[in-house]
Amino acid sequence: MAKKDDLRNKRQSNDGTNTVGPPPGLRNSDLLNSMISGGNFSPPPNSELLEEHEKLKEQTEALQEQNEALQSEVEVLHDVVDKAIVPESQEGVFYYKRFAITKTGLAFPEDGDISPDEWLDVGLQLKKLDESIQWNPGDLCEFARYAWGMSYEDMAQRLDYEEQTLRTYMYVSQNVDPLIRINSLSHAHHRLVASIRREDGTPDTELQGEWLHRAAENNWTLAEFRKQLKGEKPRLPASSPLADPTNRKVFNRVWRSLEAGAAINQDDIAHLERWLEEVKSRTN
Repeated sequence: MAKKDDLRNKRQSNDGTNTVGPPPGLRNSDLLNSMISGGNFSPPPNSELLEEHEKLKEQTEALQEQNEALQSEVEVLHDVVDKAIVPESQEGVFYYKRFAITKTGLAFPEDGDISPDEWLDVGLQLKKLDESIQWNPGDLCEFARYAWGMSYEDMAQRLDYEEQTLRTYMYVSQNVDPLIRINSLSHAHHRLVASIRREDGTPDTELQGEWLHRAAENNWTLAEFRKQLKGEKPRLPASSPLADPTNRKVFNRVWRSLEAGAAINQDDIAHLERWLEEVKSRTN
């Protein structure tokens, strides 16, 4: 009882009025409820907490945007990986989805359960791979020849190619600019226009491009394209080195060999190399 009296005394001043607690007969909870219901009470604003809350909100939104962007990149990456042709080792084995592409043949899935769509997908990929096999070595070796002066013999030995095969690939890469190449046409189509030249002996890129576009638009087979090209008269002015009968014979033999994919006579190659040096000396 003494503690309650002390507390009651602390709430009253000397004149007997209440200065700390609620009016006599009114509980603290009643006073608080009265202030809230009357709109006279609100928690004190805390600007630091509000500012921190806004920052966290902005950071959360930024993280959500980053997560969405990452999800999109992951989906693209999955699509790329799914379509990738992946090498397994140095043995020349490559994997495309469930198939193994080897030097001696195509290894099928063990269960042997292949749908027509899967068969078509693999077939189209192999066709693309076959075309790139002819373009890419030619471009790669043309770079080495231009940048480092590497010889045909050295490149063929280092890359384990037949020299004549490499020469054929490089011949097309040298004479058909990458900018005019058309994906829907075969490497052999491009090989047919590689000999089209200007008066100065350099590749006639414009005319080559026109022929390639015509072949693509008309869906010409290789035989049809060759037939169309035979009707085109060669541009050989009297000032051209090809006007020389010997040069012309050599060039025609080389042209026929390239068309047939056959080996080019070494004497003809030596003659053409001398002719190219002559052309270079005239243009310098």
